[in-house]
Amino acid sequence: MKRQLFPLLFCLVLIIVIIPGCIDTKESDSCSCNCSDDNATAIGLALTNSSVLHYLGSPYTIVGVNPRAETTLFKNGNYITIKTTDVMIETVNDTVHVHVDIPNCTVVSVWAQAKRFVPVPAG
Repeated sequence: MKRQLFPLLFCLVLIIVIIPGCIDTKESDSCSCNCSDDNATAIGLALTNSSVLHYLGSPYTIVGVNPRAETTLFKNGNYITIKTTDVMIETVNDTVHVHVDIPNCTVVSVWAQAKRFVPVPAG
């Protein structure tokens, strides 16, 4: 009887330990949106940021998402490098790089890379 009870008791304890971890939904640990696709989350955060909207007046295209990007920030008197997702948006004149910190739901850096136009020889 004891040998039959042990597997049942073991499974019960295992379920009791696993279930609380699966239903823990702390808002501070992740973005409020529950997307399984981090690229879609990064694009959504980039396109709704007020600093990025300045560049989106002309036609634009999202040309890529680099989930393994890094950016360096000056914080509390020190330079720190953090892992970010780089959303690249192409406009008529610029390629805008938007570095998104997905776990904190923030855009940490926006910079525009001007396109270089090669003059065509006359004639």
